Amino acid sequence: MGGIRPIEWIFYFLVLFFIFASIFFSLPIGDNGIGISSETLAIGDRSFYINDLDPFGDKGYQNYGRDGISFSGGILYPKILEIASFVSEKIFNQSTTSTLWNTIVISFAAICSLITHKLLFLIGRLVGGEQTGIVCIIIYTICPYTYFYILSGDITNYSLLFTTLATYCFIKIIKSQKSDSLLKSRNELVFLFISLLSLSLLRPSSAIFSLVISFGIPTVIFLQDKINASLKMGFSKSLKNILILISVSIAIISINQLLETRDYSIINIKKSLIYGGSFFGYPRELLREKILTISASGNLIDYFKSLIYRFIFMTTDFYAGINDLRDSFSAANQERILPFLLRVSIGVFFFTPLTTLSIFGIFTFRKQIIDTGLFLPLCASFAAISTSFFGCSLSRYYFMFITPFIVSCALLLVAMKSISKKNIMFSNFE
Repeated sequence: MGGIRPIEWIFYFLVLFFIFASIFFSLPIGDNGIGISSETLAIGDRSFYINDLDPFGDKGYQNYGRDGISFSGGILYPKILEIASFVSEKIFNQSTTSTLWNTIVISFAAICSLITHKLLFLIGRLVGGEQTGIVCIIIYTICPYTYFYILSGDITNYSLLFTTLATYCFIKIIKSQKSDSLLKSRNELVFLFISLLSLSLLRPSSAIFSLVISFGIPTVIFLQDKINASLKMGFSKSLKNILILISVSIAIISINQLLETRDYSIINIKKSLIYGGSFFGYPRELLREKILTISASGNLIDYFKSLIYRFIFMTTDFYAGINDLRDSFSAANQERILPFLLRVSIGVFFFTPLTTLSIFGIFTFRKQIIDTGLFLPLCASFAAISTSFFGCSLSRYYFMFITPFIVSCALLLVAMKSISKKNIMFSNFE
């Protein structure tokens, strides 16, 4: 493994520094602040995942909007919070708003982040070599949201961890071409199943990720039989059978979870289709109203115009939203301006360059992405993120599935660095 690299030491230091600092200073981000000293840790949709008055009771929203509708999300994250509540309340008699509870939840999130950091390096190394792996963890280390989601302890870190673990296991299995590949890949098979199962039980978008992977694996197996030379895979029969068994079981569980959380998804879609605020200074409600007026004119040309306008609006709002460049639909109602300013600056200086470079990286290294198996987690991530296309698009939903995009960005950056070195050497030679 080459020991611990300097960038890893830096990452470990930053994680410990921010956690230690949060003991004394609650960061004014989120509804109630984040960090160990927060009065009520802003884990994101807190009341949806935990009832502070009854931490082991029903989850979700009961009688939502006073219309009698009750719904809940995935079962895994609330169970993780229940573990923290059990330790805090049952053992130490501390509430879910105590410093101890905050410390446990943040510690869980930090462990997820540390594992994700290591997995990103391993994935980058498998796909593009040592330098690609190092660039992957540099990108993750310098991302401000890495530390934000540690200090908030919310569901995002768990989605990212299991997405990254599933990606690593799948690529590692693809890399195996030995006749005894079942024995060689036994650990990867176990962790692939665990990660996909966990994603199925976390939230609807992560269940979609698992579902795409479970449908994609049999497709990959079929294609490798037809065009084996192109995909460079040599699965043994026993390995194929295990992979298909995993795929079928995960598909059943994912579909069941999507049906179980159907009401939750429908409510969120309906809300996101009418959310307000401004679209780069233009009121969203007014923009929707004008597009609807054009489409209702009865003129075929106007109807096609409205489709084009709606497509431009939705794609731009989606891309801007996942990169945190959107105008806010809620920031104007908050007293604190720091979260808004930080969000926009991170969008401008981190997410937008990352996403742009990753798109170029996907097209530039498409063959490498296909040959190494990264294409399937990439497609699954696109599918999971695309749920935001028809409504409210947030960087949080993007960050949960950002692993393939970090890797494709790293591939391009390493190639650009190599070209730059060659140009310098050529100039010196001249």
